[in-house]
Amino acid sequence: MKKLVFELSPLMALLLILAVVMPVGFTVSSTTPAMAETVDNAFVTKPTTTSPTYVKSGGTLLINVTCNSSVTGDGYLKAQLFTAGETITPYYQFSDTLYPFTSGYNTGVIYTPSMPSSSIVGAGTYGLRVAVRAVDNATYEYSPIQTASVVVDNTAPGTPTLLLPANASCSKTATPTFTWSAITKTGQTILYNFQANTSNSFTSPAISVPNLPTPAYTPTLTDATWYWRVQSVDNATNTSAWSSARSICIDTAAPTQPNLDAVGTVGGTYNPTYSWSVSTDNSSCASIRYFVETFSGSCGGTLVDNVTGVANPQTGKPTITASNTLGAGTYWWRVTAYDCAGNTLGPTGCDTYTIPGSCTTKTINLGIGWNLASLPLCPTSATSITPAQLIALSDNTSAIQLIWGYDASSSAWQYYVPGSGGPLGSIAVDKGYWIQTSSPANITITGTSCPVPPQSLITATLYPGWNLVGFKSCTNLHTHDYFTTQILSAVSFICGYSGGWNCSVTTLETTKGYWVYYGGTTSNSYGLPCN
Repeated sequence: MKKLVFELSPLMALLLILAVVMPVGFTVSSTTPAMAETVDNAFVTKPTTTSPTYVKSGGTLLINVTCNSSVTGDGYLKAQLFTAGETITPYYQFSDTLYPFTSGYNTGVIYTPSMPSSSIVGAGTYGLRVAVRAVDNATYEYSPIQTASVVVDNTAPGTPTLLLPANASCSKTATPTFTWSAITKTGQTILYNFQANTSNSFTSPAISVPNLPTPAYTPTLTDATWYWRVQSVDNATNTSAWSSARSICIDTAAPTQPNLDAVGTVGGTYNPTYSWSVSTDNSSCASIRYFVETFSGSCGGTLVDNVTGVANPQTGKPTITASNTLGAGTYWWRVTAYDCAGNTLGPTGCDTYTIPGSCTTKTINLGIGWNLASLPLCPTSATSITPAQLIALSDNTSAIQLIWGYDASSSAWQYYVPGSGGPLGSIAVDKGYWIQTSSPANITITGTSCPVPPQSLITATLYPGWNLVGFKSCTNLHTHDYFTTQILSAVSFICGYSGGWNCSVTTLETTKGYWVYYGGTTSNSYGLPCN
């Protein structure tokens, strides 16, 4: 027989034997044992027999062969598979493969012929041998038959159960650790395939990591909603079904701080209503919420009201009413925006407002000439009195010469002349009045904060254009403590008169009346404080 003109190293022959690929129902273990006998300078690595090799139908059987060659040249390799105890007729013979042997020591040779799935047999111990020949020699030299234990396994492993993070949860870190239940299968080592995507379709996952050795993985993700799933893989490359997908919101940035709106007295109660601008976040899944704190004494002082979990509305600004009934005094409030991951820039600075105190007696001081005045409380527990009743409460009744009122709903002036009368029939708490006096006079009003104790809603209405309004309060207030934010946003001027005009009024004074120019296209009502 003509011999090969090259030598195969022991390592190269070993790799060539273990390089047989079989799409059959089993796979020979790739563990490298001690080298076996020499066949024409080819060293075959004997597959291990200490533990079985698992394959599925149509799987791959690897036979590693290592060759040592002292000369260059081409040769052929092939392998044969025998059933248990058979040494003459191969159960299956792989096609011979041309292999270029190079000069020197050849390592890592993988010989991978295929075996059709129709030739699959059951689990058991099989014999393997390889052969080499030169291109100009038709006769192969075979290595001795070596045994390998093979198990055919077509059963998929169990499907993992996703553990953490919880479904639809949020994370402020871009590197959350995903965990799932460990899958076991007797005699086998289970690996895991991990996928994550920014949509719930996994046709082209952004992250796909195969063969993880442990049931946990820590990827690096961008801010977005991520969906993830896992499947298990056994030694025979059987795969489980994919787990049900879960989602997680990655949000590493804090939302912006909102801007506070001025507080208006709403509904005539001691429960002020707060509103502020919508906060934004760079993550689409941020789910921004707010908590609102109210303090007395100072900003961050004594906490008197706290509302949490306020969500953004579908449209417009977030708006809530203080949950506790607050007494008269000065208060500070602030808002903190936070997202689903707990990111926050901290609370806003405080805005302040005053809830006026109540009274039962108040005096309107009138100077010589024209006075712009209003009722500071409800006289005799009513919302209005007649002009004659008002004059009768004065300490100088003869000094009052004339009273003018203005009906903004009809743009009509009304007057009352003491002793003669006139079309002005009442003095109401929501209106302002011009009172002309010939000498100083004081009108003392005795009554209650509300017409029907303890609290009743008193409303006033502004009409488009100029309105002559009253200021029903026992104490001075900032305009945003008396009018709602909605009202103030449409008011162009608030004008007061005390011997001269001031049309930039920001503080309303008790017992005074005011001209208010309302730019709204329709009338609008607001509550008067019960104080």
